[in-house]
Order: sequence, then C-alpha cells, then structure tokens
Amino acid sequence: MDEPKPYAVPAAPNESVIHGKVTRIRPAPGGAGSIWDVEVIESKDVEPLANFTRSRVGESIAVYIHPDLEKKIEPGDLIEARVFFQGDERSGVFFLKDDDVSCQE
Repeated sequence: MDEPKPYAVPAAPNESVIHGKVTRIRPAPGGAGSIWDVEVIESKDVEPLANFTRSRVGESIAVYIHPDLEKKIEPGDLIEARVFFQGDERSGVFFLKDDDVSCQE
C-alpha cells in the first residue's frame, strides 16, 4: 500500500487591524517590496473574518509590503495597518491589505 502524500490546508479567509511599532524595515526577497517587522500592541477583528494576529499581541510579526506603497514609514513609527495571513498550517506570511496603513500619534 502506498503512503499517503502530505498535503497542506490553506489558511481560512482572514483579516485584522493591528496597532504596532515598526522595529525594522528590510528589502523583501527578490527585491520587490519590503518587509516590516512590527511589534503587535493591539489586534482588532474585521468581521466576519478570522483574526490571525490576536494570538500575536506582544510579539513581533513580519509584514510583507507591496512595492507600490507610497506612504513613508520609518523604524520606530507607531502604525495602524490592515493585514491578512496567506499560507498554510506549516508556514505563511502576513501581508499589508492594499495601502491600508497609517502612522499613529
């Protein structure tokens, strides 16, 4: 009998709004866009979608930023951003949703 092939279950539709501090900005692999390391201070639901950042409050997450973002964000900035997770139970990444990010006071 053949061994079953492993498979991955894609992440459920999800989205959340995070409030956090950008601790580092680095180029994305391949040079398209950037990656922001964000210390998550608060996570808010976007109903009716799952919130995959709720369990990450107090931790740092990497958020992939598309290359066309025109907003200027620097390390140390406090931000509010709408993010979503794409991947499966083994690995994946958070992405910025559209251009939905702003600096907070």
